[in-house]
Amino acid sequence: MLLAADVGNTQTALGLYDTGGLTDHGRLATERSTTADELGFVLGVLLEFDAVYGICLASTVPVLV
Repeated sequence: MLLAADVGNTQTALGLYDTGGLTDHGRLATERSTTADELGFVLGVLLEFDAVYGICLASTVPVLV
């Protein structure tokens, strides 16, 4: 699966794509104070990292890249 993330000023949109197209999607609040460990935990609960073969990232918040 491909994980697509669009990090905006207030929300982060996530989408999972497989060969057939979009398979799942959701949104998280964009918090500048969130640590990489916290974000990793949340994403680990939502998806299986072993199934992700790539990430596409777009961001308007350079601090969070």
